[in-house]
Amino acid sequence: MSAPRLMPAPPPDPELADYFEFLRVERGLAPLSLAAYKRDLNKLRFRLGGDAGALARASAEAIENALMAERTAGLGARSTARLASAARGFYKFLQREGLRVDNPVEKLESPRALKPLPRDLTIEEVSRLLDLDFSPDSLGQRDRT
Repeated sequence: MSAPRLMPAPPPDPELADYFEFLRVERGLAPLSLAAYKRDLNKLRFRLGGDAGALARASAEAIENALMAERTAGLGARSTARLASAARGFYKFLQREGLRVDNPVEKLESPRALKPLPRDLTIEEVSRLLDLDFSPDSLGQRDRT
């Protein structure tokens, strides 16, 4: 198994620091949830250049390109959706605080995670289905078929 990809420590970002404090104090996020938000938003920030304020001033196109770059790099659909969700919360916070007028992720569609295919029936399950006693009417005949 390969070692996890490490990102360089980003310079301090006051908007992100304020958002993380908001999540911790006002939303009461647990430490592990807060760590996930930090990881996701810093990953997105890194894709946008990494400097302080890069995420706060990003355009919708830049964010979409950053999310696409993460998908291309192998990030799964669910993880990309979580990344987009973290960004939505951050931009709503910026709007609420009067730090940004628009919301660049407002119309962003999250990737849809594929639903797993149903599993095959075992031989025993097929045998039990075939052994069921169906009624003699037309519905029973249909079900038996």
